[in-house]
Amino acid sequence: MSISLKKLKDQVIVITGASSKVGIATAKMAAAKGAKVLLTSKNEDALLQLATELRAKGYPATWVPADIGREEDVHKIADAAIRTFGRFDTWVNSSDVSLLGESTEATQDDIKRMFNMNYRGIIYSSKIAINHFKERGVPGALINMSAVWSDRGTVIPVPSSASNFSVKEWTDNLRAEIAKDKAPVSITLLHPGKAVTPYNETMKKHKVMVYPAGSVAENIIYAAQHPKEDIPVYVKESKHPILSSLAVAGLGVIVYASIKQKDQPYKSKDQV
Repeated sequence: MSISLKKLKDQVIVITGASSKVGIATAKMAAAKGAKVLLTSKNEDALLQLATELRAKGYPATWVPADIGREEDVHKIADAAIRTFGRFDTWVNSSDVSLLGESTEATQDDIKRMFNMNYRGIIYSSKIAINHFKERGVPGALINMSAVWSDRGTVIPVPSSASNFSVKEWTDNLRAEIAKDKAPVSITLLHPGKAVTPYNETMKKHKVMVYPAGSVAENIIYAAQHPKEDIPVYVKESKHPILSSLAVAGLGVIVYASIKQKDQPYKSKDQV
C-alpha cells in the first residue's frame, strides 16, 4: 500500500529517548522545520531544559517524564500528545540501553533492564502508535531504532546485539501485518552505528569512523516524511556490501581489543 506522509511542518512528533544525543538532535531539527514535538525520557531535568530551549525560539514543545519499559508510561506519553496537540503523526523510538562487555559477564539485572527498554519498550510504543494511526485513518510514521549489530554478530556488544536483533524481527513482523491489513502506516527501522552506543572514546582513539548524532537525526527526519523500510547509518555509502560487513566486524574486534588491553569492567549505559 502506497501512502503519503505529511510535511514536517504539519506534523506532531513524539520522541522517546529525548534526553539522548540522538533524541536531542532530532527534537531540535524537527522543531526548526516546523513540527510540534512531545519529548519524553526518564530524565525530567533534561527534558525541561530542552523544552525550555525550544520554546524560547518559538517552537511548540511539551514533555512528559516516562519509562517506555513500562506499558502504563507509554500510554501516558500518547495521552499527553493527544491532550496537548490533538494527535501525533510520527512516533520515534530512540531510547536505548547499551551494554559493553562479554555476554558471560552481563548480570541478570543488566539484561532485564536492557530488554525492558530496548525491546519491550519498542513493543509497547509500536502497538500504541499503530493503533492510533489506524483509528484516525490518516497516514502516520513509526520509526524504530536498532543498530548495525542487528544484522550480524560481533565479539563485544553481544547482549546489546541480541536486543537489536529482536527489535529488527519485531519490526519486520509489524510490516507484514500492516501490509496484510493495508493500514496507513509507514514503519522504518534505522540501523545506526556508533552514534547511539557508549563507545565514543574507544572509536575516536582508534580512528574508526564516528557519526555525529545529527547524521542519525537527519535520517529520522527523512523517514518521518518519506516511507522507507530500512535505513543503515554506519559506514559511508558503498557499492560493495562485503566491505560494509567487514567494517562492522572490524569495529567489534577493535572495541574488544581495547577493552581487554585496559582490563575494563563490564559497562552499561542508558541513552534515554
